[in-house]
Amino acid sequence: MTDAAPAVSTAIRSHDSYDVRDLFVGHLAHFLGGADAPAPDAQLLGALAQTALMVSAPVQRLILELAPALLRQLSRLNEPERIESRREIRGRVDWSATYKARMGENNDRSLYVCRQIRRQFDTLENRLLRYTLVRLLHLTTHLPPWLANGIFWNERSNFSPVSIALQTGVLRRHLQSHLRHVYLREVATPEIITGRHVQRARLSKSEMYSEVADMFELHRAAFDGDMGRWLSILQSCVVLPANGESEEARQTISAMAWVMARQPASHLH
Repeated sequence: MTDAAPAVSTAIRSHDSYDVRDLFVGHLAHFLGGADAPAPDAQLLGALAQTALMVSAPVQRLILELAPALLRQLSRLNEPERIESRREIRGRVDWSATYKARMGENNDRSLYVCRQIRRQFDTLENRLLRYTLVRLLHLTTHLPPWLANGIFWNERSNFSPVSIALQTGVLRRHLQSHLRHVYLREVATPEIITGRHVQRARLSKSEMYSEVADMFELHRAAFDGDMGRWLSILQSCVVLPANGESEEARQTISAMAWVMARQPASHLH
């Protein structure tokens, strides 16, 4: 259960939420009973997978646990930097370079050439981290409207329904805070992620970057149009709209039941 769950676990116990759950159970029983039905619309399945991803246990772990730990120990490059200054000595004095520089400045004895090590945080693995956090932040505000105010439950919530809106609100605030981190602000957000970004993350001394790479690939899977990957994302999380009044909501409830009817019995809680 995340830090959001205690505050929201009672907020969604409305009449509408129970009606939606009853509709879902009815559809699920229908499909488990052997009723034949075509696969739901691909766009609807994609919307379900993207919503399920946003409230999934791996995303919550990344945002609430992994990212704060990584931000305390971001990978960096230590680059030597040459600094010329007068009177104030900053870093180690490079006497050979100092004498040469003084000769070019009429033997100005107040001139010093110093060497400092500058920490550079704009690495490939940090770019992957920033990109992933930015994409998840975007997703928190671009969920389908009939799902954004709905409910979900999974193993992390102890299979108790939780408000999607309140959960994503908590995650959004954490994401915004992470992206304002003083060192992460130095990191560029790439337009696209290449295999080099992922490889550097997986080869990093910190195993946490490998988990970031896993999350990037999971996020990409939620948008790549592959039904097998969508079903994999949805296999342990039930996502339902706030009510069953609209046609989109009714189709969503039926689609979620269709998905869960195809999962192993251990996932049907």
